[in-house]
Amino acid sequence: MLYLRFGRDESWGGSLLIALISAPFVLGWWKFRDWYMGRARAAGRNWRESRE
Repeated sequence: MLYLRFGRDESWGGSLLIALISAPFVLGWWKFRDWYMGRARAAGRNWRESRE
């Protein structure tokens, strides 16, 4: 939001609106990435254990 406000000369209302719209998407993507990487980490660990 601050980048939009000060970096691109956007008004506070526009910056806040864009931040509020994009925040749920960004948080959802972050949670999905953590979940997916956790599954990949567990699969790699299981694969390495099966090779030993």
